[in-house]
Order: sequence, then C-alpha cells, then structure tokens
Amino acid sequence: MNLLLNLLGVLGLVVVTLLGIVGSGLLAAKRMAEINEPLLKPDPTGKKAKS
Repeated sequence: MNLLLNLLGVLGLVVVTLLGIVGSGLLAAKRMAEINEPLLKPDPTGKKAKS
C-alpha cells in the first residue's frame, strides 16, 4: 500500500512539473509571437493616421 501511495505521489509531481514546463513554453511562445507580430492596437484618440 505504501508503495502505491509513493508511486501516486511521484506521478503527481511529474504531472505538475510537466504542466509547469508546458505552461512556461506557451507563455514564451506567446511573447515571441507578440514581439515578431505586434497586435494592432486602436488609436486611443479615435483618429485615423493619414499618410
């Protein structure tokens, strides 16, 4: 019984660690995407820039 609980505990730690790694990677990818292609933000004054 103790072996089963230990295995479940280790499995839980592995799952939490993997979720942290995946989440960190997704955030890094999102930051990289925003740096490469910044989102278009509306003009706060509501006026369009004329070229």
